[in-house]
Amino acid sequence: KRESLDSNSLMVEYSVLKREVDSSRQLFESLVGRAKETGLETELKSSNVRIVERAEVPGGPFTPQRARNYQLAVLIGLVLGIALTLFFEHLDNTVKTPEDVKEHLGLPFLGMVPDVAVPAAANQRVSPVILNNQSSAVAEAYRVLRTNLIFSAADSGGRALLVTSANPGEGKTTTVANLAASLALNGAKVLAVDADLRRPALHTHFGVPKTPGLSDLIVGKCQASQAIQTTRLKGLQVLPCGYIPPNPAELLGSASMRTVVEALKSHYDWVLIDTPPVLAMADTPVLCPLVEGVILVVAAEASRRPAIQRAIDQILSIGGKVTGVVLNRVNLERNSYYYGQYYGEYYRSYYGEGSSRKTRGEGVDNTPPLREARPGPRPVRRSQR
Repeated sequence: KRESLDSNSLMVEYSVLKREVDSSRQLFESLVGRAKETGLETELKSSNVRIVERAEVPGGPFTPQRARNYQLAVLIGLVLGIALTLFFEHLDNTVKTPEDVKEHLGLPFLGMVPDVAVPAAANQRVSPVILNNQSSAVAEAYRVLRTNLIFSAADSGGRALLVTSANPGEGKTTTVANLAASLALNGAKVLAVDADLRRPALHTHFGVPKTPGLSDLIVGKCQASQAIQTTRLKGLQVLPCGYIPPNPAELLGSASMRTVVEALKSHYDWVLIDTPPVLAMADTPVLCPLVEGVILVVAAEASRRPAIQRAIDQILSIGGKVTGVVLNRVNLERNSYYYGQYYGEYYRSYYGEGSSRKTRGEGVDNTPPLREARPGPRPVRRSQR
């Protein structure tokens, strides 16, 4: 019995030792197998690359694609150009076309005068362009202006009109000289009056002396026959400015000036008065109640709409009437986009030839004007009588 109990205990111990041996054997075999696998893996050269298809030699660079880039550049440049053009066109508030005059200013359009060449010397006389070549396109433009002015005016004798501008240098004096000459060529009796007593220039267009003139006539220093000068054109007379007074605005707004204007209106079909710019001086507003209307000269692509509108408001605020607007100094060659519908190819080619003549010194009448020996009539004295 004791031996049986001892064998049972030994059997249990044996079973435990056998299990340890089995587990140790399995672990040993596993380690041996792992070692063999590691040795094989070190000897084998493993790779995860597979050849899908054979590579081909490229025929050209992948980038840049010049053709596509050129197309994109042209498209983007075109879009940006159009956008910038519209933007600058929106910012441009100058007056260019008759539509701008009618739409933005709300005034009648009398005519459009192209830009012409002037003498290079500052002291050289600038005679009326319409007298140099009456068959030129510039003369035709002034004739159109004359026709529109005649039909816009009431059928009454002795019309007195002011010719002014919003800013200096827009060509009002040149417009007065050529419009007066055009009216005289039409058979009217015209008097051109230089009421710009600050920077007078009308006498240089006709080659007449500056004194005696309007200021002398107003203060009573001379008679009308002495102040009014005749020109080489029949029916056209000039009243220069006279001496430059220290108080031009007070002199032009006096009762004597009103008497002079009324007397001149009774003896002439047209009295064109050249006055200083509206925004620069106070002379023009004081003369507006004395005349039937005001012709506003606007330099194309130079005069801005706000300035012109302020000048119009100033004229209307003192009871003046704006007869119409003259678009002056229109450059037909440079801006054919705007003016091509108003002037044909003949006019553009004409001005192209005129530019070449200007460089050669041609196309300018430098002959002195032919003045009559006798003084002009005495319209003011007869009226005062």
